[in-house]
Amino acid sequence: MSSSPELLYHILLTVIDYHVDPSGAKQSIYILGTNATLEAAKNSAFRVLDTLRHKPEDFVEYAIHLSSTEEWDHGDGVLVYAKAPAGQVLLISIQATPNEEKLLMDSNGGILMPKEIRSLHYVLQTMIDYNCWKIRGSPFPSGFRITV
Repeated sequence: MSSSPELLYHILLTVIDYHVDPSGAKQSIYILGTNATLEAAKNSAFRVLDTLRHKPEDFVEYAIHLSSTEEWDHGDGVLVYAKAPAGQVLLISIQATPNEEKLLMDSNGGILMPKEIRSLHYVLQTMIDYNCWKIRGSPFPSGFRITV
């Protein structure tokens, strides 16, 4: 029997092209998939670049975050950091959200879609705290929210 997990884990690819916007504030965010377990989401996240036909040696900088105890400079939730020779930065991360639709989990940590629904639709809401942004001088938005 399938169970309904409390959280869903979304795999995100964020592309920052510093040639287009030197501040890095303009980011392209792609939701690549959703899993019902953190372990399944991590497995998917670590395979993203391979799925996109990239190899670690394609990048001038490449780092993966395997351990929660090691120091990591590339952001919370980011599992893969890759910088292309042309300067684009690719971040692969996981974002957890409540499973408000009570989607069921399969035996591999994936999600089971109801028969009448063919795919998930995502609403990505970017939230920027401009006061905090100006004070800290951070080029990145303060957060975002995924609604499934």
